[in-house]
Amino acid sequence: MKTTNIILLSILILIGSVTFFFACKYTYDSKVATLKEKAKKAFIEALDKELKARHLEGDLSVSFNSKSLLRAELPDSVYLIDASGRHAYRLDPEKHRMNITENGNIRFMHSIAFIKKPICPDSLNMEWSSQLQAVGLAVKPVLCISISDEKGHTKDQYSAGSEWCNSSNRIFTIYIGHACEIGIMGYLPYSAWSMVHTEFFLYLLLIGIIICGIYRVSLILRKHTRLVYHAEMDELPITHPVLQEVVATPTRVYVIHEKIIFYAEQKRIEVDGLEKKIQNQSSTLLELFLKEKENDYILEDNAIMEILWPDGTGTSERIHKAIGRLRSCIRQIDDTIDIKRSIGIYQLLL
Repeated sequence: MKTTNIILLSILILIGSVTFFFACKYTYDSKVATLKEKAKKAFIEALDKELKARHLEGDLSVSFNSKSLLRAELPDSVYLIDASGRHAYRLDPEKHRMNITENGNIRFMHSIAFIKKPICPDSLNMEWSSQLQAVGLAVKPVLCISISDEKGHTKDQYSAGSEWCNSSNRIFTIYIGHACEIGIMGYLPYSAWSMVHTEFFLYLLLIGIIICGIYRVSLILRKHTRLVYHAEMDELPITHPVLQEVVATPTRVYVIHEKIIFYAEQKRIEVDGLEKKIQNQSSTLLELFLKEKENDYILEDNAIMEILWPDGTGTSERIHKAIGRLRSCIRQIDDTIDIKRSIGIYQLLL
């Protein structure tokens, strides 16, 4: 594979990898957001049933109107009175914002209801699981009930099977009660692989097909461009200085310019009567160019490799170095002579 093809393929793979990563990330974030929304709505339905079973009336829907809550003036503390007396709770603004309802009367009713009969994590979790299945989420959830007292001490209770719970699997956190003294955290067992495993293979296949398609099209376009270039080169009338070859002499003498004679067999160039020796490889390469007079002194890469490296060890890099040595040699003799590089060919310009 040529160096240019390797570079092109590497660039396409790099772009495809970046695109693949962001496509998977976007899909994962979107699915997690949808999962959290469905799971939270299902929990609200489960909690609503739990509250109705305690014969509470009122609007129990969740409200996220954080702007109105932040504008309201919050007291530092709220008070709850039960059989043991009056209890002062410090009101946390963040918990206040995340309470299940904005209605203070309903919050008070929640506190009274759950003081008389505390929430059982397992029973509420079973109801939540049923609601999740109703919306097409067949997973085993876990609930954590956190109850705070007036001194700020909290007591956490988990439903069964909570060994895998951690912050990365937390779906929501809400608070209940007049003093936001009851916190409820919901957990679902999901992972990045479980969320995007189907899209992972789909995106991988799609990007692989696109990369292969672009690579094939680029090769075809480059080949077409090369053919068009060769066709245009054949049609152009190129004039060169008169080059004379003494065919009858056994030494293979080439008259390049009026005062420049190349003795191929002896591997030397004569300029104004002065002789200059050239290396074996450069001599062979120069003679190859001069023999292509009818072809405008054009040599293809393959032709050069077959003559200079008949054992098959020739490469584009070795050709480039050989041409560089010949170019340096002939420029010392006449700087008007040059060797031009085109796609897959070299041309001696006399």
